[in-house]
Amino acid sequence: MTIIQIALLAIIQGAAELLPVSSSAHVIVSAKLLDLTMTY
Repeated sequence: MTIIQIALLAIIQGAAELLPVSSSAHVIVSAKLLDLTMTY
């Protein structure tokens, strides 16, 4: 992953923290929609 991809996912996770749902799920779904490869 590039720094830009990591920053984008961090912004999505930060915004999702304000919602009463799992922010981790938002990151996983966003990564799949953006076709990013994530390692766990």
